[in-house]
Amino acid sequence: WYQLHLHGGITTPSQASILSNCRAGIQVFCDQITYKAGQPGVIDSIFSTKVNAALYTTAGFDFQVAYGFDLFTGSMDVSFNGNYVYDYLQDLNGQAYQGAGATGGFYSGGPKFQGVLNTNYREGAWSFGLQARITGDSVRDFGTEGVINLTYQTPTYVRVNGIDVPTVSGGQQGPGITSPNYNAIRVPLDLRTSYKWDNNITLFAAVDNIQNLPTDATLRRAYRMGVRFSY
Repeated sequence: WYQLHLHGGITTPSQASILSNCRAGIQVFCDQITYKAGQPGVIDSIFSTKVNAALYTTAGFDFQVAYGFDLFTGSMDVSFNGNYVYDYLQDLNGQAYQGAGATGGFYSGGPKFQGVLNTNYREGAWSFGLQARITGDSVRDFGTEGVINLTYQTPTYVRVNGIDVPTVSGGQQGPGITSPNYNAIRVPLDLRTSYKWDNNITLFAAVDNIQNLPTDATLRRAYRMGVRFSY
């Protein structure tokens, strides 16, 4: 189990965050805004530069289990490594945003759960393995619903068949888009096999993402083979 707190973290706030915090009277953000000469209150530009203004917290669990046993005329190994993050928060001078379980938006921490299940069977010079890479479900953007002190939102639109449609992005308000905003659980499977030719040479082959699923790490199915040398 781990729980980390970082005070005075360096962050590059978005333009919306700069405006919101400046309106709240926080001078470090107002310093990033310039105004047109002779036109008080008319913004000329906003500089999204790094500031020491954030509190970051994260907490979760790392876990690992492994078990080996005899099977048929060989041996089987089963292991699982996983991580569950229940807190991944940024507090920007009172503007708090929880990113655990989101892959985009104002502050994303990725899926809450990720893990790898490995099984490997060895018999003589041969080895056969099956790996499952598990990525829990998540959303792409929590939106701005319930975010403390966030009063300035700028939805992003794309034109579809001549109609402006709001998209999932930082600044999107509340319970808007549903289906495109959800990432279902993904479990791509990988196959491994190897043959130990002698003490110095091992032949191997692998197929990653057997189901040909779209994933972050391996976009599509991939094939690999080669030779390992040791001296």
